[in-house]
Amino acid sequence: MNILFLSTIIPYPPVDGHSHRTYYLLKYLAENHRIHLIGFVKKPDDWDSARALSKFCASVHPFLLPEDFSRISLGLSLTQSLFSSDPFVVRKYLHPPAQAAMERILRTEPIHLIHCDMPNLIAYVRGDSSPPAIAVHHDLEWLLMDRRAQAEPNFLKRWYFSQQAKKWRQFLPKMERKTRLHVVVSEVDRKRLEEASFFHRPARVVPNGVDIEYFQPQPSIPTEKMVALLGGMHLFQNADGAEYFLESVWPKIKALDSGIACLIVGQKPSSRRLKALAARAGGVRMLGFISDVRPLLARAGLMVVPIRIGSGTRLKILSAMAMGKAVVSTSIGCEGIEAKAGEELLVADTADDMARQVVEVLQNQALRLRLGENARRLVEERYSWAKIARIMEDTYQEAVEDFYAS
Repeated sequence: MNILFLSTIIPYPPVDGHSHRTYYLLKYLAENHRIHLIGFVKKPDDWDSARALSKFCASVHPFLLPEDFSRISLGLSLTQSLFSSDPFVVRKYLHPPAQAAMERILRTEPIHLIHCDMPNLIAYVRGDSSPPAIAVHHDLEWLLMDRRAQAEPNFLKRWYFSQQAKKWRQFLPKMERKTRLHVVVSEVDRKRLEEASFFHRPARVVPNGVDIEYFQPQPSIPTEKMVALLGGMHLFQNADGAEYFLESVWPKIKALDSGIACLIVGQKPSSRRLKALAARAGGVRMLGFISDVRPLLARAGLMVVPIRIGSGTRLKILSAMAMGKAVVSTSIGCEGIEAKAGEELLVADTADDMARQVVEVLQNQALRLRLGENARRLVEERYSWAKIARIMEDTYQEAVEDFYAS
């Protein structure tokens, strides 16, 4: 099958949840399909990264958005978006040079399917006369904006995010005629998307996954009495979760066991409040971006995921599970992962419960090993990227057959 794959990023190297999913799907899908990738650079190194993807993509077409490299352009675009009925990211990514490249590929290549790797990219699709298109919802954007608005203390930001949520609710139904199928990453998100009634066509679940060969248990590395908290701190939901953990959970943990340490790892930890909390907390070390988190995860007794905002699924949980690590998460943090609480991870939605469970896991080796072994078994059975890619292939086939049957 010839696939035109539209992405908001150049997904190499895979350094966060979005790039991990996109990179590994491209890699495994390219074994059986010819893929033409259109994506957007976020940093200067992405030009070289685009060339690296040419090893398995038939062609790679990187583009630069002014908003990602100029605060003036970003401010202007944000201001203009206030007067648009579409969400900001729709306007931002609708880039004429990328549109021209897409049209050129459609004229010169026998494309069977268009893969829009984020819902805002549906705006590129012409409609019924195009090859069939599917849209992937890594998160449910309107729900993410709603939750962000509810958690935002600043009135202007709260108003902005609530307006973005409203615009998403208006935008998505207009895209009905342009798509054959919508893909979500969990059964929870499938039910939410269908209950929202944006589309008459069904949604399909293609879960997130993990590279089970790259992330493996490392029993030769001694486990420390340490909590690992991972995630890009430039993302509001991660910074909010880390601040909640340090302010509300960490003091309770230290009161129960003063010997426990915490390591926070994630790119762009720029929040002044987060840095201040970490400095005052005691026993907390905060690092920036780490290209290979495996040695740090191997040393940690568990991973904690104190996420309070978001949708989709957390790939960092799957990475920790693949390494045989115990995980303590909020219910939102582990949403969409088909793991049994108490068997493959622990779930805690209050500061008291999270503190108690963290201490219990770190003090109880048998519990820690049992959770880790069960977690590794779960990802081997359900979440390897090779298996996830086959599910995506079935979704492609369904979309193409539905298109030509109608």
